[in-house]
Amino acid sequence: MMDQAKWRKSVNITTTSCLEPAFLKMLKTCGFDGIDLNFSSAFFDEEQKWQLEAICANLQEAGLKCAQVHLPTYGLFADSGEDDPEMERRIETALRIMPALGAKWGAFHMRSAVKHDFDRKKAFKDNAEKLKHLCAIAEQYDVGIAVENLPTFPDRPDAPFFSSRIEDQYTVIDAVDHPLLGACWDFGHANLNIQHKDRTQRELITQLGSRIKIVHVHNNYSTRDSHLPPSIGSIDWNDAIAGLKETGFSGYFSLECGSGPGNFDLSKAYCAFCAETTDILLRITGGD
Repeated sequence: MMDQAKWRKSVNITTTSCLEPAFLKMLKTCGFDGIDLNFSSAFFDEEQKWQLEAICANLQEAGLKCAQVHLPTYGLFADSGEDDPEMERRIETALRIMPALGAKWGAFHMRSAVKHDFDRKKAFKDNAEKLKHLCAIAEQYDVGIAVENLPTFPDRPDAPFFSSRIEDQYTVIDAVDHPLLGACWDFGHANLNIQHKDRTQRELITQLGSRIKIVHVHNNYSTRDSHLPPSIGSIDWNDAIAGLKETGFSGYFSLECGSGPGNFDLSKAYCAFCAETTDILLRITGGD
């Protein structure tokens, strides 16, 4: 059984949610130890200094850590060879402020060669070049970039997105060969990927091994990217968590199944359910 500290829980929320002190305190009360910060568009549309200061103060007051971030993302059908200056600015801004948040790693979506019939060699070349550039920026702030496994949707076999195959992740990571480049393992996306139906998550996770720096935890029934709580869906958690343990992973078990402020009482009940069932899941799978 692993050291409990290695299995602290975090949950994905937006920068907007982090401006709500009561919401953050509620997450702590529910049993979460940290957050996975997702940058909302509003964060980049307004002056960032006051927002960053407020977020850091609110997290400290609530007793939560910023475990990791999700770097800004292009759309799934954005071509790997065509950059958008505003999106690039947002990604670089997120890397720059990660140290102030206390986050070491940020999840990153690689793009596909959509305009070249999803050619994987083209996508590999484009993403490797992009990540070399971003790693040079990340190096200035001593923060890391974790390339995420994206899903291939059962109803869109014509869109085999780059990084939906595990080979895409590790070949890019190994080619760039930078200590601040690793992998983000998304359990829900892995459950969708039709290319890997003959392989277990344990096999895939152990193949990535120590390249895995952060995880995204959610579930589905292999038909859509539902982002359900881990206790609802078809993932074999005994298998998946066994694989994660074998890698020596010591980060946060970070949920990505929704939690934003709405009706406070409903949000509290939902977050408490997610935290408690995750505790039970980790206990029965030997992950605590």
